[in-house]
Amino acid sequence: MGSADWSIGVGGAAEVGHGAFQNSNVPTQQLTHDIWCRQIDNPGSTQYGRVVFRYNGPDAAEFTTARDSSVRGALALGIRGHNHSVGIGARIGGGVPTTPLNKPFFSLNGYQLLLEEDGSNWIVSLYRVTAGAGSALWANSPVAGASGEYRWFHLRLDCLLQPNGDVTLQVYQNDIVANPIVPPTSPSTWVKISPDISDLAVNVPAYGNVGFGGQVDPDPGGGGGTGLVDESYVDWIEVFHSV
Repeated sequence: MGSADWSIGVGGAAEVGHGAFQNSNVPTQQLTHDIWCRQIDNPGSTQYGRVVFRYNGPDAAEFTTARDSSVRGALALGIRGHNHSVGIGARIGGGVPTTPLNKPFFSLNGYQLLLEEDGSNWIVSLYRVTAGAGSALWANSPVAGASGEYRWFHLRLDCLLQPNGDVTLQVYQNDIVANPIVPPTSPSTWVKISPDISDLAVNVPAYGNVGFGGQVDPDPGGGGGTGLVDESYVDWIEVFHSV
């Protein structure tokens, strides 16, 4: 996940950097040692912070509107009740949101699979975003957690173009207990957690890019809060396209 492979866009007060994730802050069945990963933090007390990473590496030109695509990643989020999010996206483009009205999205357009929290649960949600406004397409059952608790999720979004121009979207999740560290590249490690979600051609975002990003709400105390729970993390990202 080298920086040369991504075009980075920032809105609001988001700061992006590499941070060490300590295993003492997560359940022991998820992580056995420290790792280095991409960190998304917001040190501002009033501004929303957002960042998007659009894929710009080898074969980037192949991620066009006429291709099927798949985006997969390891995402971590803490529960703090500030409604921050981190996620992956397909057919994304059109800039970075800049106002509270655009929450919780990291790109103004595209399909975005977000890991969110509401103060007591983690929720995986799929949206179609158009000009910064989102339409909810699907969400999983909330996963209960406590304030200050942190957790990793391995998520995958497939965006499949149909002959009539419609799109079929599929969401998968990896069993992180059975596969806690190694990126789950084998299809046998993925479990489909959504039905096939159909989106009519008239609604399909007219972009071909893939990537990831996140939003961190303002920290009322300033300075990025009190620790890891006030930030979101991305460990690895895989992107695929049809031929």
